[in-house]
Amino acid sequence: MERYVAVLQNQKSEMKKETYLRYCTKLYDPKKIKECSFYQFRWQRIYEFFDKQEKTDLIQAFLELLRGENMAGVKDFSIEDMMTMKGIYSVITKMDEILDLIKGTFTELFGAPYQRDFERLKQIPTFNRYSLWTNRYNGQNIEIMMGFELEDEEQTPPLLFVQVYRKKDKEFADKIEQHYEENKDKFDFYEFENDEGKAWAWYETPLINFLTMENQKEQIVEWFSERLKKVKYTLDTL
Repeated sequence: MERYVAVLQNQKSEMKKETYLRYCTKLYDPKKIKECSFYQFRWQRIYEFFDKQEKTDLIQAFLELLRGENMAGVKDFSIEDMMTMKGIYSVITKMDEILDLIKGTFTELFGAPYQRDFERLKQIPTFNRYSLWTNRYNGQNIEIMMGFELEDEEQTPPLLFVQVYRKKDKEFADKIEQHYEENKDKFDFYEFENDEGKAWAWYETPLINFLTMENQKEQIVEWFSERLKKVKYTLDTL
């Protein structure tokens, strides 16, 4: 910022004209500049302005870009937000209990999951999920993850999921794709980027499917356990 101010000061001195500095940021980052006409704002303001305009293809694409870069900001608090905040501790406690109950099976099948730095909570703001995972299996860089997906565009969230992911390994991606094409006992979903050697395969089901069950907790744990065992069998037989 100091370099911009210095350049503007030189121009003001040489050209005898007023100078203006505008500073647009993604996050809240207050600055105080007195040497020139200074004003700062966030990309959220830009998003809100264009969101009120006629939605041309260009504006729609720009708004989508800002949303994709998390520059759209967030809306004001609502009644739904109040209810969510009121019950968030209870919800996290329940998810923790489920993950703790299945952690033994996960560890037996794939080794101990990553468990440092409040790893589950950090998943929420970054990926909108609450999960446990390992990045290594059988001496290879294979990620196995399970938990709760808190947002989804195609099914009613939250979702239970068990996922396998690997990158930079075209041979592995090809094997997963072959599994998709030839195996009857498939994952629920697959995604491939073969040029980059990336492959995802996962099971998922809406949590709402378990709400009417009397032994809800046990059924959820059993769902996770069965899918984890299927994942191990698939990886060991690729």
